[in-house]
Amino acid sequence: MKSASIADAADHISDAAIHDSAASIVPPESILVVVRSGVLTHSFPIARALARVSFNQDIKALVPKQDLVDPQYLFWFVRSKAPDVVARGVKKGATVHSVISGFLEELQVPILGRPEQRRIVDLLSRAEGIVRLRREAQRKAAELIPAIFLDMFGDPATNPKHWPIVPLSELLAEPPVLGTMAKPSAEIASWLDLRVANIQGGQLALDDKKWIDLPKDQIKRFSLRDGDILLARAIGSLDHLGKAIIVSPNGDWTFDSHLMRVRLNREKLLSVVFKTFLESSAGRKEFLKYTRRSAVQFNINGKELRKIRVPLPPLDLQRQFATKAEAVRGIIARQAAALATAQANFDALLHQAFA
Repeated sequence: MKSASIADAADHISDAAIHDSAASIVPPESILVVVRSGVLTHSFPIARALARVSFNQDIKALVPKQDLVDPQYLFWFVRSKAPDVVARGVKKGATVHSVISGFLEELQVPILGRPEQRRIVDLLSRAEGIVRLRREAQRKAAELIPAIFLDMFGDPATNPKHWPIVPLSELLAEPPVLGTMAKPSAEIASWLDLRVANIQGGQLALDDKKWIDLPKDQIKRFSLRDGDILLARAIGSLDHLGKAIIVSPNGDWTFDSHLMRVRLNREKLLSVVFKTFLESSAGRKEFLKYTRRSAVQFNINGKELRKIRVPLPPLDLQRQFATKAEAVRGIIARQAAALATAQANFDALLHQAFA
């Protein structure tokens, strides 16, 4: 349920499984919706089935009466109601949330003439196509920095340019620091408190801000400076462990205990070089060698992080890379702005189509 259209899946079942169990099959053009999941606190996944599909108890299928409504028109209508479902139609449980029984069935669908339904479908499909193209352009722009890294420094896995391999402990300005245990609040206070949720795709995301009042005797330990790296060091998902950003604080910023501050000696290793190394396949493999798993989460501590071995190109070459990376970040920022505009236009069209 991570795509707007589903034509296949990782798992398949036989006709015998359908015959001998409670599983059911729905036809193409059915609309699949997630009705039981933790994600319902913030989103309502919806997808069109492009083939015959079966599904588990976390999903419902809406099968359109095609003599009354165009299936794609109904799909877009349900998409338009997603914010309303999240806001009013979700029953929250201790660990799993669910869509309130009957909520979807009671939604009032405006039934227009077929030509008008198709006009709305075509308009929204084109608008979403623009969003998709903008998202693809942003993805391709994000791939430029890793490509430049490999071109300038070579693959860290084979180190073809024979750079010296140095433990991170020799490249730090000070030991890594774990963040504050203070509980943040949505109420504005003196210090912006960064959390794992603020790291999205290797970029800083400040849509969800939290704040704390940091005591004076803790400011030196927990404050952030321009060029510091924040790294996710304790989290339930291995995929997100180690994701990192380079910060440029605009005011007083601190960070919570699930993050680790890495402050490099930038006369030896630049932050953007180390971050890009961590994001490479070889860097990721090196990082994972020093991680641990507890009963509830994956983690890494400062002592283990310092053991990571890093290829160390000359500083002048690192600075050339940093200049090129900065230019690419400008492209990425422009792509992000264009994507945001396209998404806002699409959201407005989707709302207006069924208002």
